[in-house]
Amino acid sequence: MIYLIHIMVFAFEAYIAWQFQSSLFQEKKERSRIKYFAVYLGGFTLAMCAFLSKITWLNLLVLFLVHFLIAMYFYHGTISKLLLLTLIQISFMALGEMLVAVYGNHFYQITNGKDTLLSYAFHAIGSKLLYWFIIRFLLICIKGTRDKRNFGNTSNFYEYGLCLVPLGSIIIFGSVLDVLWLTEVSFWQEARIVLCAAVLVCMNVLIFWIYDRHQQMMININNLQLRLQGEEADNKYYHMLNKQNEDMRILRHDIKNHLLAIKGYIVEGKTHDGEIYIDELLQSKGLLTPKRWCKDPLLNTIIQRYYDICRAHAVNFSADIRLNSTEFLQPMDVVAIFGNLLDNASSAASMCEDGYVEIDCRVDEKKHESHIQIINTCSQDPVSDGKGQWSTTKQDKGKHGYGLKSVENAITHYNGFLKTFYQQNDKTFHVFIILHIITGGGSYSEYCDM
Repeated sequence: MIYLIHIMVFAFEAYIAWQFQSSLFQEKKERSRIKYFAVYLGGFTLAMCAFLSKITWLNLLVLFLVHFLIAMYFYHGTISKLLLLTLIQISFMALGEMLVAVYGNHFYQITNGKDTLLSYAFHAIGSKLLYWFIIRFLLICIKGTRDKRNFGNTSNFYEYGLCLVPLGSIIIFGSVLDVLWLTEVSFWQEARIVLCAAVLVCMNVLIFWIYDRHQQMMININNLQLRLQGEEADNKYYHMLNKQNEDMRILRHDIKNHLLAIKGYIVEGKTHDGEIYIDELLQSKGLLTPKRWCKDPLLNTIIQRYYDICRAHAVNFSADIRLNSTEFLQPMDVVAIFGNLLDNASSAASMCEDGYVEIDCRVDEKKHESHIQIINTCSQDPVSDGKGQWSTTKQDKGKHGYGLKSVENAITHYNGFLKTFYQQNDKTFHVFIILHIITGGGSYSEYCDM
């Protein structure tokens, strides 16, 4: 019967772990329920074996490793973030064990110092119910107010510093547990232990709340920056359209003079000069109309903006946006991915002779993925910041340098993948992105109307 209680308790622990992790982290990719069940079952079976050794510290260490490794396998998150939240989770579990152990001594005394099924069931089930209640309380408090997205993919030093609080709590709870198993405590000693435990719980809850608020603040700042980028792109594009309309009005006003000039060349027999004049006239801003690169109005605006920037700097620009390759993207993610990457690409290409920017977006129907590739000329190998990120070369480093972080942030919403590399032989910088298509889809043999 005791082994049946073991199995039920660890199955309940696995459920609590899944509930906590799935509420706080974004999944790396969709997996079957069978795979989740198998991994959690294997991990917590190992934890149960460690528990049967009756060594408190081995039990806590194995539980921590099981929770941490499962979180790393299934969910997005930096090492520091996964470490912090796993330690907080284990500290609440150890708290439940300690509090129930305090009052479990009374059952032990009632049964004349013998381990009975009743005393064991009280300790095992009571501690897990208390642990579940604390976790549910935390999740209810933040329900509907948080975003699972990570800001950037590099660990933060302050997160490692915050880990000291739950780690210290686990050490204290584990030490008290060892003492409680060996000695009896008086009523006042129990009261002091409970009071100290309450203080430690409040500290861990406070750490959790501060960290969660900080993460939401970073995400809100990032979202605000993306909105500002989108508004800036729209404003510049509308300004460009107004300028183009003005050029067209000027052209219409002067059309009579242009026709007379062409007629003069023809009358004088200077057909070659007339052809040159007509070619120059056709390239005038008043006769140029914006291209339709794709169906998405926002993406079309962004691409047209950087097309005009590249044309102004004599940079060749080409884009092949296949049908359904980008329509599923959210507006803010469109700005984050294409706005930042094309800003970097056009800036680098403008400093090269015979510079060019190429965009290719297409769908892999079999894998239900969208593949985005951006290639641009780059005079020299970009300098890495040593953390897998390309550092900004722009002078205003306070406002720049977050481009790839925003791109990576957006890509995680689609369980995506980002690869960047510099090709030395032809001096080109390559960005390759794979995104899982959440909605939509279609034939990649179709092109958008141009």
